[in-house]
Amino acid sequence: MKKIKLQRKKRPPISDPLRDAREKTGLEFQSIPSRAVGNAGNIWDSFETFYTTGQFKDLGRGYQQHCGPTAMTNILCTLDRRYEYPSVHSERPESIFEKAALIGKHRLLYINTNLFGFWGGSNSLLIYFYLRACLSFFKVKDVRVRGRVFASARQAARELEKGRLLVFQVYYHKIYGTHLVVAYGLEHYQALDGRIRTYIKLADGWSTRPRYLALEDIKVCGYFSLEKK
Repeated sequence: MKKIKLQRKKRPPISDPLRDAREKTGLEFQSIPSRAVGNAGNIWDSFETFYTTGQFKDLGRGYQQHCGPTAMTNILCTLDRRYEYPSVHSERPESIFEKAALIGKHRLLYINTNLFGFWGGSNSLLIYFYLRACLSFFKVKDVRVRGRVFASARQAARELEKGRLLVFQVYYHKIYGTHLVVAYGLEHYQALDGRIRTYIKLADGWSTRPRYLALEDIKVCGYFSLEKK
């Protein structure tokens, strides 16, 4: 008898956190201001970018497993929108992406291949070095970077509560698998019984609009926060 291999179906990405909270708990929720839970809210709202892997995959000879250089593009463009860096501002997003990918390839931080879904993409353990290399190349020298390759979701949330921008890595997640994104801030929703659900707002590299991660659904992650010196 032929053995049938069952694969666990991934959940779809979250575009509406309020609906997600209702569906997962069966309760009615409403949005609550960030100050009600002790933080100042998302200060990046007016500066966020949402470039995707689909926008870049056919550049040059084509790209695969390129969430890393896509995240670097969103980080650089978001920083530029807020603080104005001439070396970023003078480039088109496509050019920024290609240069970020080239930086990764030259330093063996990004490998443009997808071998059996196992080999290729950005090295999760070296994201800090990849990020610093991209910031340095584009002359973004007044930003402090710190973080952890492995951390809890609550540790990452504390960085967002302080208004910091994150390069955010999820591992074996039910929606994204192992994937690199940009995290902009937190949104909070409260049920009538007082229960609060918190969502991280993302540029997930898949959608040109915000996506969200439920804090409660993240088992392990990594992050590197960026803060103006």
